[in-house]
Amino acid sequence: MSLAEILQASLEEIRNGHDVVTLSHNETIAQALVTLADKRLLSAPIVVEPDIEDGGGMDVDGAPTLIGWLDIRDIVTALLSFVESKNAEHRLPTMMLSLMSDLEKLGGEFATMRLVSVPCIEDRKLVHVDDAPSTSLLTVIRQCFVEPGACHRIALYDRYGAIVDVVSQLDVLAFIDDRLAGKTSGNNSLDHSLEELGFLQTRCPVVSVGAHESMLVRKIS
Repeated sequence: MSLAEILQASLEEIRNGHDVVTLSHNETIAQALVTLADKRLLSAPIVVEPDIEDGGGMDVDGAPTLIGWLDIRDIVTALLSFVESKNAEHRLPTMMLSLMSDLEKLGGEFATMRLVSVPCIEDRKLVHVDDAPSTSLLTVIRQCFVEPGACHRIALYDRYGAIVDVVSQLDVLAFIDDRLAGKTSGNNSLDHSLEELGFLQTRCPVVSVGAHESMLVRKIS
């Protein structure tokens, strides 16, 4: 199968039928971290779980309401902002030992905060599950992973608004690799070097840090 043919595959073909892990808005940050670590995930949707008595947080068809998408980066950013807010000078300590001391001292309090208090960058695109068969892989790459506002994952939702599957950039790469397995055609663009594909043309300045400089203070990931 050629790369051109692979790019015409539909989003439906790429789906792996993941068991979608959701986080409740009432969970603490500590509970969310345990869930993400246990499932070996870097992100998960946050939903308002229905109230047993009044059905709050549930739409008319019974699906939990999606209110955000939590990424591990959101937690790190929130932790640093929390430490800054507790500092008398409202900034992070520049000395590594002082920063580690503050993180250790304030980490417990931060971990008890609810997920609704964590600002999320919403690193995802939403696609209705009925549109998956007509959405090509090329469209996914161009509109979701490449263009401005690009994200790292696509969330498929049903008519009730519930997230039923997630397709990540890694899923797309695995799909392409699987279809190209054993292909040795020299005309395949994936046979070219990174330089030939233009990936080494720097689009933004490279940020470097010293061996003893804190990446947390510089807010570099």
